Amino acid sequence: MFRTIWTFNTFEEIYLLTRGGPGTSTFNLAVYAFEQGMANLRLGLAAATGVVIIVLLLAGSIVDVRVSGFGAEEKPA
Repeated sequence: MFRTIWTFNTFEEIYLLTRGGPGTSTFNLAVYAFEQGMANLRLGLAAATGVVIIVLLLAGSIVDVRVSGFGAEEKPA
């Protein structure tokens, strides 16, 4: 789960090395939010993209915890 969260936060390497290119081959949600917020001054869209990222990570975390059974009490035999 931590690796998935870390992947969603990968921005610096992608933007500094390729700026999301060639084309959109290395474009992700973090780069999209930055481009919309800073380059296009569409701050509402950038904020909404951040909320989408948080919701996706929260949903993925909940699914991961439920599937793995982490925190589930062991039933006595």
